[in-house]
Amino acid sequence: VRSKSRTPLARKHKFAVDGMNFAVDGMNVLSHGTDGSRDGGLEWSKLSSAVKYLEGKGKVAVFLTKKRGLDKDSPELREFASCEIVWCPANKDGDLFLLQYARDRP
Repeated sequence: VRSKSRTPLARKHKFAVDGMNFAVDGMNVLSHGTDGSRDGGLEWSKLSSAVKYLEGKGKVAVFLTKKRGLDKDSPELREFASCEIVWCPANKDGDLFLLQYARDRP
């Protein structure tokens, strides 16, 4: 017996996302473990999966902060060359910066 994975309401209202722009809070994706905990490591495979999925739907901007030795020359970022990498200023709240940046983009 196959269980229904979507509610009737979810099937009725499909969300059109093709051609949209996506802002990904890269540090949140990178820093959450499989169980939702923050163990201190960066989970690059998770960010890679999220970006690959969203790139099929539109343009992707990944927001990062320069911490834990992460900067524009980090070898891990080579995989994300097709994305716009946006560095949050050190003196700004990353979440607020992402929201303001997305709001101000055409």
